[in-house]
Amino acid sequence: MKFKGPNDHGFTLVEMSIAVVISSILVIVIGNMTIATNQYFIKGMKQAGLQRDLAFLMEMLTNNVREANADSSFVYEDSSKTISGQIASNGTCIKLKIPERTVVYFIGQRDFVLNTQGGTKVRFVVDKIDTLLFTKTYLADSICCMNIHLAMSESGHSLSGRQTVYFRN
Repeated sequence: MKFKGPNDHGFTLVEMSIAVVISSILVIVIGNMTIATNQYFIKGMKQAGLQRDLAFLMEMLTNNVREANADSSFVYEDSSKTISGQIASNGTCIKLKIPERTVVYFIGQRDFVLNTQGGTKVRFVVDKIDTLLFTKTYLADSICCMNIHLAMSESGHSLSGRQTVYFRN
């Protein structure tokens, strides 16, 4: 009788089953890690987008207030009051008289809107604005400043900023 050694022709069914189970576990773990990483990346991108939008709007408002004439710039409760001229101490609409042009900024639903002198409405940030509040105050020696409060949110992320800007004149 001839002695036969171990089978060197391939893997047994048990070895193949173990390899398939281990491979499946690795694929599931790597897939879950990829999904979680992608979700954190998207969350970070949305947060960065809100920060970018907030910084852009605050810089634009700050620059325009600094350029504007304090005596010819007014705050209104809302954009509909710009027609009647009913001025308020604070509100969601500001009309700035900048040399050679007049601009109106206001919140339209959840949009940040610029109304140009020609009547064109430009929406800069759409469906993100929660709060837009302007307060015009006079300090000692007739120094005029504008307090700006802007709050934004999107997909559960929120940011807000406050800025006090002094008119140049």
